[in-house]
Amino acid sequence: MTLELRWTEQATNQLGAIAEYISLASPVYAEQVVERIVSRLRQAQQFPESGRRVPKLATRTRANSSSDRIASSIASGLPPSRS
Repeated sequence: MTLELRWTEQATNQLGAIAEYISLASPVYAEQVVERIVSRLRQAQQFPESGRRVPKLATRTRANSSSDRIASSIASGLPPSRS
């Protein structure tokens, strides 16, 4: 099952801001980070049930790595968690 992915203006702006900030230190790394975020979003789109199960919530989550938390925060408009 493939879900529709709709980029909001806010999400696009935040992704651009992330890329711009990282590119101050390394344009190459900034491109890699953006590619990884977009790749994770495509994975979530194609496989919405992927990810580890959080026992106390008994639901699936995509918070397996920092890039997943960033992607989730872009999608939700919230800052990334530090867990």
